[in-house]
Amino acid sequence: MPKLVCPCGYVHDLSPIPDDGWVLVRDRDYEALLAWEARREALGKALPGSADFDSLVEADAAVNELTERQYECPGCGRLARGNGAAFRCFRAES
Repeated sequence: MPKLVCPCGYVHDLSPIPDDGWVLVRDRDYEALLAWEARREALGKALPGSADFDSLVEADAAVNELTERQYECPGCGRLARGNGAAFRCFRAES
């Protein structure tokens, strides 16, 4: 059960799909993201060992490289942003 702990102690549960976070993509990468998403959609549910499976894995990796996740803490308002296991936390200035 993946979790993200805010410095204030709030625990974001990342298990539900979709979860309460945002998917972020840079404007300059948006067209590339759409192309990779279309490729993923066209490949559907490729089975391991099939020729399409390697292409599906490549498309998934490209989408993960182009995107980040962001979560807002309901306790303190901090934003946690990152990709995978490494998240950075930001707090608004007073």
